[in-house]
Amino acid sequence: MTTTSAWLDERKKGLTATDCSAILGKNPYRSAYMVWAEKTGRADDKLESTWPMRRGLHMEGAAPEEYTRATGRELTLPELLPRDTFHACDLLELDHYGTAKYLARSKEHPWLMATPDLGCTEWKPVWHDESETEFLEVEGKPGLVEVKTAQDFTAPRFRERDYPATHICQLQQGLLVTGLEWGSLEVLFWTQDPHIADFRANKVLHQIMLEQLGKFWEKNVLGDTPPAEIDGSKETAAVLLSGMTDEAALVTDSEEAWQIHQALAEADRRRAEFAKMEKGVQSEIQWHKNRLLGIMGAHRVLNLKDPSGDEEGHYKIKVRKAKAQPAKPATSSEYFDSYKPSAK
Repeated sequence: MTTTSAWLDERKKGLTATDCSAILGKNPYRSAYMVWAEKTGRADDKLESTWPMRRGLHMEGAAPEEYTRATGRELTLPELLPRDTFHACDLLELDHYGTAKYLARSKEHPWLMATPDLGCTEWKPVWHDESETEFLEVEGKPGLVEVKTAQDFTAPRFRERDYPATHICQLQQGLLVTGLEWGSLEVLFWTQDPHIADFRANKVLHQIMLEQLGKFWEKNVLGDTPPAEIDGSKETAAVLLSGMTDEAALVTDSEEAWQIHQALAEADRRRAEFAKMEKGVQSEIQWHKNRLLGIMGAHRVLNLKDPSGDEEGHYKIKVRKAKAQPAKPATSSEYFDSYKPSAK
């Protein structure tokens, strides 16, 4: 098996669907600055494998079957759809650590890329209500399916069609790159039924994406100019620190630098104030608790009544029982005797 990935290398030559929401400022976990740092080789774009990420990949293996079960539509891998389906892009077959993986690259905008999860052979109605009216003109046409996993507590949000901008951007960029007219978002939960929603290609959003992403690619990536907005992540700090090689002091009378200096001093003052306040509140809470303990004496339960009203208060002291442990023997023989296995 190869230890390199041509697929990952090719992704660095353009902006993928996972970059879109960050560049548009709609990704709470990733910034435009980090996209710039990764595309220009200042930061590693490889994510550390975690159990939630691996669990999500395992769950995504059930996506095709669950989607077909819920909709009756047939799914396949995007590369198995008829090649004339992707009239607006080139579908590149690339090596990914010894396995073939496909990358869709726009013909008109070669820097615009996407990696669709699944392809649907044709749209056909499922729910037969007004929500499907706008899709009738794409009936029988192929589309894309973007698969996501989410925790159970987020399910109500999806049921109310309140979708994260990251998901929408990713699906819409896939449609923009491929030129397809519709796509589905399939969300898999740990213990609840999947949520599936259809979307038409959003031409207004596509125009915004082309303008903003194109400007970012030309000015920031090709022009090697960092985005004006710097986020507060540790990853960004690591990139900035890595570029500090000059031991000489920088002297500046920049108004922006002085304003940042003042803002930092004020934020640091507030932090110290909050820390002092928190410590004081904790001490006050413990003081009041100790006073009540003094009133309770030997009693573990205290029921209070307001002398001038109907309010009541209740306190119960929880006694933590220490785990029973065998007494430490005086000699080695006694020690081993005390740990004899139980008779069966």
